[in-house]
Amino acid sequence: MTKKFWIISLLIICSLYFYNTYFFKIFIIGKYTAEISNQFGSDGINNGDKLELFNDNTFKSNFRGTGTYKLIHNLRGTEIHLNFYDMPHYTYFYRPYFIGKPKIVIFRDLNSGFQKD
Repeated sequence: MTKKFWIISLLIICSLYFYNTYFFKIFIIGKYTAEISNQFGSDGINNGDKLELFNDNTFKSNFRGTGTYKLIHNLRGTEIHLNFYDMPHYTYFYRPYFIGKPKIVIFRDLNSGFQKD
């Protein structure tokens, strides 16, 4: 009984970890809206700015124009590298409290990021 309990517990924990940190392209393409609680550290992005990720690894935004993106999957989760006018911006995805929509982090300490619509 205890061995079975530990195996099931480990499977649940691993499943929650992967669900919370790994995002594949099919789940992240779409429209995002910036939710900025404090302008400090927002890199010039204003509350309500839009970002749209397309399936062909391009994006369109109303604050930086158009560019390309690349997804990187590693042990810490899914990173996104946004490139526009040869100015890269590296950030990552996370899902708040395991049940929220995926969010592209701008400044995590201030809870600023792009929330998927």
